[in-house]
Amino acid sequence: MEQVQARILKDDEWVNIDFKDLKPNDRFQLINPDGTYHTDGYGKTDWIATSNPYINDDEIYEIKTLI
Repeated sequence: MEQVQARILKDDEWVNIDFKDLKPNDRFQLINPDGTYHTDGYGKTDWIATSNPYINDDEIYEIKTLI
């Protein structure tokens, strides 16, 4: 099963990280399996985490972010 790749901004560089290792206040991006950036309805490609990742009711990892 293909998965998205998470990256965090660290020392002004985007660094790969496992999604489950994200922490509150991490600025992160998600890269789709086809290499495109995951975007929201407004075209936004990076977010600030406000929670640790958790498994939701659909049994998929999720994280809360700043709006």
